[in-house]
Amino acid sequence: MNQNTYRLIKNISIFALTIFILGALFSKIDILAVTQAIKNMSPALFFWALFISLISNIFLCSDRFRRILKSLGCSISFKESLLLKTGSLPLKLLPLSKSKQLAELFYLKKCLNLNLSTGISAVIFSLTLNLCALLLFILCGVVMFLISEAKIYKFKSISIATIIVLIIYLLFFFLVIKSKKIQNYFLYIVKKLNTRIHDSILQVISVYNNLTYGRLIQLLFYSILLMSSELIICYLLARGLHLSIPFYAILFFVPLTIIFSNLPITVSGLGVRETAFLFFLSAYALPEKILSLGLLASFVGHLFPVLIGITFFVPFLNRISNPKIAV
Repeated sequence: MNQNTYRLIKNISIFALTIFILGALFSKIDILAVTQAIKNMSPALFFWALFISLISNIFLCSDRFRRILKSLGCSISFKESLLLKTGSLPLKLLPLSKSKQLAELFYLKKCLNLNLSTGISAVIFSLTLNLCALLLFILCGVVMFLISEAKIYKFKSISIATIIVLIIYLLFFFLVIKSKKIQNYFLYIVKKLNTRIHDSILQVISVYNNLTYGRLIQLLFYSILLMSSELIICYLLARGLHLSIPFYAILFFVPLTIIFSNLPITVSGLGVRETAFLFFLSAYALPEKILSLGLLASFVGHLFPVLIGITFFVPFLNRISNPKIAV
């Protein structure tokens, strides 16, 4: 089987799996009940969620990527980064795995003359920062869950525990991972398991080692803001649907949902995201309510930015076809 045939089969499979999962969900859950739940959504909270999605996915995401590129020695304007990140958003709807990231790499090479390895490092490092931020939220969720189960509801206890988790996390992030011995040992284990993953991690570590602590803190802070916006969006949507989901459940389960939905097995995580919501949050509400939450989260956090990206898509393509065009 040649490479083109393999890619075609893979893309068709991704699209087919997306349709299958969504179809399976709606075959088991009353679509009328889901529609009614969405109709009862609080308009004010829905529009607040849209606003946060706009700020996060368009402006904050573009500025963070600009700063990552600057750390790698490639300075671009915010306007250029905005065109790059937002103009490539519509490609998320293609069944081709990671088509958005591939388009970004092509743009960096064609328009900014950035070598491919540096572009790949920037993309992989940004995804790694997202993962680090999500792991922090998961840790905080575990702490808050343990406190609530121990019947300790005082704000002071939660604050102290969260600060302790944050300190441990930052010490690990900045001191332990910086250790050359730990890096070499980790790379040795990964190389034994998968050479391709080893090469990607090696690129991330290379970028990480070349950054100052100040720059690392700045990029991690941006990533925490970026990922926290998705948690806030889910929290607002849950409130708007009149769901009583504990905050520690949002902190713990939503990051897990984000991680699973980023697996390249469906179009833009559709189907996987809704299934993960049903699996993790089924104890807190009826299935039709949880599915409504998943569908709204997919629209607000992913499809809505794509709709905005459509307005940037033609300038994005024009810039690639003629790199001399001023941004």
